[in-house]
Amino acid sequence: MKPRWVAKTAALAIHEALLAEHGGSPGLLNESALESALASPQNRLASEQPVPDSFDLAAQYASSLTGNHPFQDGNKRVAFTVAAAFLEMNGFRLEGPEADAVRMVNALSTREISEAVFAGWLRANSVPTPKPKKTPRPSPKLSLINPPRSRRKTKRGR
Repeated sequence: MKPRWVAKTAALAIHEALLAEHGGSPGLLNESALESALASPQNRLASEQPVPDSFDLAAQYASSLTGNHPFQDGNKRVAFTVAAAFLEMNGFRLEGPEADAVRMVNALSTREISEAVFAGWLRANSVPTPKPKKTPRPSPKLSLINPPRSRRKTKRGR
């Protein structure tokens, strides 16, 4: 399955929303650093064998965003939220305790843990999201064979 990627506009909106909620200095320090961080998981998927899974790619987002430091403030918060959004977009919901998430993102940003360790934590703290049920559509053949009955009232049906 081809992953759904986090767009630059989404990352900027995440940054803005997190600053509004938690405070901090607004501003993009380096647009190229943001674009590079957002492209990093796509490049990894295109070049790495064996193919990385969604958790490896989410960890790549987080690592690249904390390492590239594209924003004036909130880089770790954005990194974690982008990773979680990527997982959500690709069929997983992150359910790890907030205190653990803070500890893990801080450790990733200072390189106390590797991307692989962070990916393992994401994997262990995520659950698949249920796929929406599709309502079955009537077969076109069936509707041609059994057309719906007219609801017009007849003289007898008044």
